[in-house]
Amino acid sequence: MFVGDNAYFKPHGDENDPHTVHDADNEELMMKVHFQWRAAPGMAELCGNVSTLAVWDDHDYGRDNAGGDNPQKFAALRCFKRMWAQRHYGLPDEQGIFSTVRCGPAQIFLLDVRFKRHNGIVISTEQMHWLKHQLAATDAPVKLIVSGSQMLPELSARETWECWRHNGLGQLKELLTFIAEHPINGVILASGDVHLGHLMFSRGVLRQDGWRGGDVWELTSSPLTGETEPDAVMHGGDRFYDPYVIREVAEPNYGVIDINLEREGKEVVLELKSVDRTVVRAEIDLETLHVRPPRAPKVRVFGTGIQ
Repeated sequence: MFVGDNAYFKPHGDENDPHTVHDADNEELMMKVHFQWRAAPGMAELCGNVSTLAVWDDHDYGRDNAGGDNPQKFAALRCFKRMWAQRHYGLPDEQGIFSTVRCGPAQIFLLDVRFKRHNGIVISTEQMHWLKHQLAATDAPVKLIVSGSQMLPELSARETWECWRHNGLGQLKELLTFIAEHPINGVILASGDVHLGHLMFSRGVLRQDGWRGGDVWELTSSPLTGETEPDAVMHGGDRFYDPYVIREVAEPNYGVIDINLEREGKEVVLELKSVDRTVVRAEIDLETLHVRPPRAPKVRVFGTGIQ
């Protein structure tokens, strides 16, 4: 799964110069960037041999932090549909790239966090209704929600960084409350965007009946290639500690979500890998992702000094 900023639209020239040409200025330039990225030797081999799914984020949708007011969003949508041969895009009366796919024991929900994004809103009301309905309808033991923007963290050390907790706090609370109350068991979150890798954790929402929703884990993999942030945001000196971040990886990385229902007590394994090693690994008991009376989570995280 490619979770956004897959092809990278960027300006050519001085950004302060009104005559600077930007890849996202027209459809032809967008397609050129998509094709250049897809033709890179490593990507051509991967996409030619492995089934792929994708969502976009700001840099393959428009400019930095672009939202629903992106004047080229319909051109960006046409480009995305040409490049990613997914079965569905949006709904008949609601445009966007969101869709859902069953993959073995997992139902995958691919979100569009750009097309209708504006102040306080990350996804449209219609997309939120679709997501709730689909979450409730599936019988998959694991529900994987994929978002270009991170969902759990605060990341207030970087005020320009986007995430659901900053840009759509009401919608994040609405979704997590829905997951706990209905109940929707087995939810895992996956995201990209921040040029760092993160393993994150949150206790489930406390329900009205005193029980608690399942624990929620989020795995962020970014970037697969290219430069990472020069500084971590979690530990050390005057850097901000994010209460949801368990581990941070400041090097190129990719994520693995390994689901095996026969592996009792560690049915879900989340990993971040660099070129030659596993940097962090979390073994998750599927039971802890279910609604239950409050209790300590059963989980082992490797590579953090925490067991």
